Amino acid sequence: MPETWIGIVFASYSVAMVVFSPVFAALLFSKGFRYVLVLGCLSEGIAIGVFGTFTFIPSWEWFTIASIVCRFLEGFGNGCLNSGSQKLIMKTFPENEIAKMTGILQTFTGLGMLSGPVIGSLLFELGGFQLPFYSAGVLLLMLTFVVLYVIEPQSEEEMIAMQLEITESQRLSTGGDLNKKFGFWALLGRFQVITCGVCVSLSLASLTYREPILTLKLSKEMAVSTPMIGLIFALPTISYSLTSAGLQCIKSTDDGIFFGKLMHVGALILSVALLLAGPATFLPDQLWIMCVGFFVMGTGGALINNNNTSAMYLTTK
Repeated sequence: MPETWIGIVFASYSVAMVVFSPVFAALLFSKGFRYVLVLGCLSEGIAIGVFGTFTFIPSWEWFTIASIVCRFLEGFGNGCLNSGSQKLIMKTFPENEIAKMTGILQTFTGLGMLSGPVIGSLLFELGGFQLPFYSAGVLLLMLTFVVLYVIEPQSEEEMIAMQLEITESQRLSTGGDLNKKFGFWALLGRFQVITCGVCVSLSLASLTYREPILTLKLSKEMAVSTPMIGLIFALPTISYSLTSAGLQCIKSTDDGIFFGKLMHVGALILSVALLLAGPATFLPDQLWIMCVGFFVMGTGGALINNNNTSAMYLTTK
C-alpha cells in the first residue's frame, strides 16, 4: 500500500469522530448513555473483528477501501464510547469531582494504550495477523453484555429531567430567550469551546501523526529495529498514564478557568515536545532527543485531555 494511503487509513478513524460528533450528542439526549455505550461496543467490536479477515483480500486497492470503511466504523464506535463514558461521569459524580474521575478514566486509557502493543505483538507471534483483531473484537462484543448488565437504563423521569436541564441552560445562556439558537453549533461558536477544541485537536494530532510518519523515519533513516520502535512509541503512553494519575492529587474544584489554564500549560509542553520529537532542524538529529520529545509529548497530552471536559462544562454551564 502506498504511504499516502496509509495516512488516509489512519485518518479515517478521526474523521468519523468529527463527522458524527452531532450524532453522539443527539443520541445521548434522546436514547441515554447506556444505549450509546452499547452502540459503541458493537460498532468497534464488529469493525475490529472484521479487520482480521482482510489478509484474504487479494489486491491492495480493495484492502485499502475495506480498511478505510472499518477504521471509519471504529472511529464511530470509539466516539460513542467516549461520549457515553463522559456523560456517565457527569451524571454520577458532583461537579467538583468530574476532573478527578476523568483523570482516572484517562489513566486507564493510558494503560490500555501501553498494554495494547505488548499484548497485540504477543498475539501476533502466537496466531499471526488475525488473532489480535479477533481477540479484541470478541472482547468488545462481550463488553456489550457487561454494559447491559451493570449500567441501568435511564428512566423516563431522568430523560425528562435532562431535557429540563438543557432548557434551563439554554435560558441562562441566552438571557432568557428560549427561541434563540442553542445547541451543538451554538456551543461550537463559544470562545471557551473553541480554545478547548483546538487544544484537544492539536494534542490528538501530535499523539497519532507519529505512527505513519515517524515510523518511517525511525526504521528507514535511523535503522531502528521494530521492537525498539515499539518501546519508543510506548514512552508517551507511560508519561500520559503517570501524569493522569498525578493529576488526581490536585484539589477538587469547580473553577473551569483553572482547568483551562492547565490545558494551556499542556499545549505549551506539547509544543516543546514536538520540536524535540521531530527533531527541529536547529537540533541535532539524535535518537535520544526524539525519545525525550516522545516522553514529554505524553505529559502535554495528558494535561489537555484530562481537563478539557471540566473546562468546557464548567465555563459554559
